[in-house]
Amino acid sequence: MSASASTKSVLIVDAGHGVGPLLADLLAARGLEVVAWTPDGVGAGDVAKVRWVSGPDLAAVGAAPFDAVVFNASTLDEGALLAAGTLADAVAADGAFFLETLQTAARAMMEAGRGQIWVLGFDDSFAYYLPIPIAPVTHHVRIGAVRALAKELSRFGVAANAAVLQPAPEATDPSIWPEARAGLASYAQKFKTVSLASIADTLAFWLRSEAPPLNGSGRCQSNANLSPLNAPWARWSNLSRRATATQPGRLSVGSCSRLG
Repeated sequence: MSASASTKSVLIVDAGHGVGPLLADLLAARGLEVVAWTPDGVGAGDVAKVRWVSGPDLAAVGAAPFDAVVFNASTLDEGALLAAGTLADAVAADGAFFLETLQTAARAMMEAGRGQIWVLGFDDSFAYYLPIPIAPVTHHVRIGAVRALAKELSRFGVAANAAVLQPAPEATDPSIWPEARAGLASYAQKFKTVSLASIADTLAFWLRSEAPPLNGSGRCQSNANLSPLNAPWARWSNLSRRATATQPGRLSVGSCSRLG
């Protein structure tokens, strides 16, 4: 598969939070053309090297095809939405936007015969120990779509994968981590936090790699820091044992805790 051998341009969707700004800056520093879209105009990184686009939809991004598209993790707080009785509507709206954007990006990549699609999300089991917003339903809808479309996309040289991430201290209130230490120890005996920079570095490695992960798979982050200089993603577990470069396998959407 030639999914990433010629990656020159990347679109990051909802890039203004979490790993988005760092990933945009890192890819731009490596010579890629990066367009970072955000719906609210916040979180911009290096505006000198990254084209930041803001608006209610992706119309301002333009119709130019991209070699890779990264969907940043959802910012929905599904617990609060559930309490307010608006969860179903919010998930439906997010799903419609995601599928429309995915379809547009995939069609352009299929015509070009290459491309990578990445869907990022957070391991919701961390909410047992940390008071953080989570969006498990939204994330499972998204990676379910990746699983369903991966086989057809692979026929045209397009790889589509999901990554289940740990929350990083930089993206949360630092004071919540010491209080959660005992609980996190039950999550994994040798639990270590990860940095946004290490996550961005690893994703950047795969986007530039000539051997992307298995198509239709999920990559589940373990409890160790990551570095592309030290066996890239060797500490990320593949959630799809039967996936191949041309035949997607089953994609687990369960907790990463058993894979630490």
